[in-house]
Amino acid sequence: MKHSENITTETVADGCVVTRPIARHGRARWAAIGAAVAVTVGAGGIMSASASIGSGERTVFVPITPCRLTDTRVAPETRGPRATPLKADETYTVQVVGTNGDCTIPADAVGVSLNVTAEAPTDASYLTVFPADAPKPLASNLNWITNQPPVPNAVTSDLSADGKVSFYNHSGTVNVIADIVGYYADHNHDDRYYTKGQVDEKLSLQGGQADALALSARSIVAFVGGAQNVQADADGTVIRSVSVPAPIPGTLVVDYAASVYEDTLGELVRCSLTQGNTLDVNYDQVFESSGAAGGRYGAFSASRGFDVNAAGTVTVNLVCQNFGAAATTSSVLDSMMTATFTPDPAPVTIT
Repeated sequence: MKHSENITTETVADGCVVTRPIARHGRARWAAIGAAVAVTVGAGGIMSASASIGSGERTVFVPITPCRLTDTRVAPETRGPRATPLKADETYTVQVVGTNGDCTIPADAVGVSLNVTAEAPTDASYLTVFPADAPKPLASNLNWITNQPPVPNAVTSDLSADGKVSFYNHSGTVNVIADIVGYYADHNHDDRYYTKGQVDEKLSLQGGQADALALSARSIVAFVGGAQNVQADADGTVIRSVSVPAPIPGTLVVDYAASVYEDTLGELVRCSLTQGNTLDVNYDQVFESSGAAGGRYGAFSASRGFDVNAAGTVTVNLVCQNFGAAATTSSVLDSMMTATFTPDPAPVTIT
């Protein structure tokens, strides 16, 4: 679904055009890396919201009731730690994140939208607003002449890593008044969506689960077989074995086929698939010889599933037994075994 189908525009106070997502209620959240809605404020007061699934990381604008962050005028107007104007070529740094002045800004704020006013300038100058941990840019946010009345302007700035913003005055002295009207936060957008960080966290599985997730999409197959003639005794004989290295829990399905020979009329041969070394009578196949001297041949084939509850090598044996007089001869010839291991899914639950 394209984001353009979920956007509406309207004209609000002062002729500003606002573009915002259409509200959708009752929809489930979905995981989309980088699908955050970005809101930016530009010249002319136009606010836009635009993003696509592949548009990368974005921040979201959070409007608040305006509050005064700093005011360098003397009491009772003073807000913040300073009550003196900025001097020429001076940089004044203010803490934004946390409770400062009349404002409380959360720790996830990465930028701030301000209304900044220059008051009582003694010389023509300009003010530059910038993140406290960044070099001062060659740019101005406010400009004034000597003794000009209060000069306001809207300013948007990133914050430093520790949540601060700096104000630089070029010439003369001037009081600075800064009101916060909103802040920018990483990925705290429409809760129908997961942020890239949330998705990455869910996919950063620990304790080998990431490998398990990859393995859940494929099976492991092992085969044994070939020319063979093994006599089965009255206690049960392991005719052939197949082993599979199971990296995680799952299900092992084993198929086998074999020829059997019994040389005495009415005597029996029986075989079964088992993880033990003796016949499992709950899963056996039985052949009864119907011939006289010279014997008779029969054919066996069967499948059996085994639950694998932990990682490790799983071995299944084909066990056959001469079920009759001890003097008779029972043989198993040319057996073949195929084992197919299917891992259990390794789900990633996103809540």
